[in-house]
Amino acid sequence: MDRVGMGRKTKAARVVLVLGMGLALAGCGRFGLGWPGSGSSEILFEGQRFNATARAVERRDKQSFVVSVPGAVQSLRGPILAGDHAGKKHCIHFFGTSDIDWTVGPDTDPAALVIEGGALRFAGRCRD
Repeated sequence: MDRVGMGRKTKAARVVLVLGMGLALAGCGRFGLGWPGSGSSEILFEGQRFNATARAVERRDKQSFVVSVPGAVQSLRGPILAGDHAGKKHCIHFFGTSDIDWTVGPDTDPAALVIEGGALRFAGRCRD
């Protein structure tokens, strides 16, 4: 076989190898085998997953936000931690800081926390 034919096969083999490695690494995150921060963004709080979401109160004002944490019926510790995390993530994303002035938040007396339809509700404002 001449050198030209051998060079093409080598390049093709390299491309296949690189693509295969990329697919293998992509699969690692999917199955929880990747490095921290890769794959799923779900974090366990008190051993459970909570789908906490933070959203701006008004479309134009991302500084004021509310957090909803479904599944706050069995215990409050996990949902409180998940809600705090969601609020900090929101503020870091939009303002680059995790400083929050909570109206109702993780430091609120548990008896005064708002739970609607089994979901814990927080309200806060990002500091800039």
